[in-house]
Amino acid sequence: MRFIEQGPSIPDELLIARDEGRVVFFCGAGVSRAKANLADFRKLTEDVLKTCRIREDEPIYKLFADDKVSADRIFGLLEQEFDEDYLQKIAAMLLKPPDKVDLSAHRTLLELATTAEGATRIVTTNFDRLFEEAAKPKLLNLFQPPRLPDMSFNGVVHLHGLANPNYDGAEGQGFVLTSSSYGQAYLAEGWATRFIQAIFQQYIVVFIGYSADDPPIQYLLEALRKTPGLLNGAYAFQDGKEREANDKWAHKEVKAIAYDGGSNHSALWEILEAWAERAKSPEHWYRSVVNLARQDPKTLKPFHRGQVAHLVSTTAGAKAFAEAADVPPSEWLCVFDANRRYAQAFREDIGVDELGKMYDPSDDYGLDSDSPPERISEEDNHHKKERKVPDAAWDAFKTTPHEGQIPRFNFHGSVGNLPSRLIQLAIWLGKVADQPTAVWWASHYRGLHPNVQDQINREILHGKKTINPVVRQAWGYLFEKWRDDVAFKRTDPYRLFGDFRQLVKIDGWSNQVLRQYAAITRPHLAVQPWKKPKPPLFHENPNMSDLLNLKVQYFDSMKYI
Repeated sequence: MRFIEQGPSIPDELLIARDEGRVVFFCGAGVSRAKANLADFRKLTEDVLKTCRIREDEPIYKLFADDKVSADRIFGLLEQEFDEDYLQKIAAMLLKPPDKVDLSAHRTLLELATTAEGATRIVTTNFDRLFEEAAKPKLLNLFQPPRLPDMSFNGVVHLHGLANPNYDGAEGQGFVLTSSSYGQAYLAEGWATRFIQAIFQQYIVVFIGYSADDPPIQYLLEALRKTPGLLNGAYAFQDGKEREANDKWAHKEVKAIAYDGGSNHSALWEILEAWAERAKSPEHWYRSVVNLARQDPKTLKPFHRGQVAHLVSTTAGAKAFAEAADVPPSEWLCVFDANRRYAQAFREDIGVDELGKMYDPSDDYGLDSDSPPERISEEDNHHKKERKVPDAAWDAFKTTPHEGQIPRFNFHGSVGNLPSRLIQLAIWLGKVADQPTAVWWASHYRGLHPNVQDQINREILHGKKTINPVVRQAWGYLFEKWRDDVAFKRTDPYRLFGDFRQLVKIDGWSNQVLRQYAAITRPHLAVQPWKKPKPPLFHENPNMSDLLNLKVQYFDSMKYI
């Protein structure tokens, strides 16, 4: 889902996991650089070199300038010439923020990382105390090695150490700064590795403020590779084009969320601030999106339709959608159903021997997350090829992995119990059953789940709305057709007639067999949708032909002999 039109798409599963308190945010130097203007690891290394009066013509500075050696190894080389405590004192001093430092980035992440129960879960490799300052007047728990918390922690874990309040040194065991201290934390003693493994086993992890080649990322992710599957739930915000961002993180088994890094990464912070607003009050955000959904979906942009799609992907959001006082219109069915979004385009007729413009349902109902459908040329008047719905296309009526092992298409069938989210969509569908688009949409399927049919039937027979007789009759025809198909197995005529032939072999042409033959071969109602993918307009006097294609069908037994 996108919070802004040109922003990155944040996966639904990540948004939902954050709402449920199943996300830990890992914050790197980019967080403190963004608004507070503190040095990142490379800039800190350069500042330490200058403070130690290492000349640019000396070998260690040349190694740093040529970017041939990582920053942690530069500190390892410095440690051969300078006392470790002295280096840590310089590093702390250089990271001391000004009195009126901008803490807005840290406040945003604190809001994002705080669960509905009030627990904050951030892990950072930064040495500064800006999260503590941003939380004031609230007291924030700070953890650092060797006293790392258990997995239900509430606070900020400074995994690589923490500057003391005066910024004239490091607290506790000091900073993880040099290659030897990284080796100790992740290999020799392995306390950082054990803590990170436990985090990844229990939470989804989001990296913010790191590049894929940062030393903390290199050590951190290398420590996890020995345990297959741990990185399946890891995401990283990465500036650049989507393909480039994915290439940087793919070999680390982390999913990249790409964004435009221009203007000092302002796009990233605009997105995170919008996400934090949603996080502070999901219910308020739900209401704002429901207000958006009251509009005709054709008038909205794809990313707005994507926000509504995300809303109904959660049980709480679907409930807010279904319970809206001014219920969103039935045309949202064309957005929620991938088959309708990817329905074949066609050229509209506007008169005798006169062709209108090409109509493509993806223009009216497509989502920002949809793969672009195959386009048809304006010169192509006889295009018959049906579009294939991509396997990954979002569909509101498919159960999500979050909803467990439930049959995927049971909204359109009779198997199993509907999950709570789909029950809410059934309630909404009942409320809009008086609208022509609802019955037109339903006619594309061989049936709807009995619970869904009950919701529709209850509204038609006992609801407070005055329903147009044509719409009510159209639903009646559909229900009749669905019942008939189930009773006589008309969805599988070969099996139907095969069972009958077997009965003849066993019992001969008895009276019972004759009655069954009459029942099988009797004319029956066939209800089909109109081929054109454009839903009917909502007007006061619809015609049956606007909604359904009705005809009488005869069972041709000769086809199955």
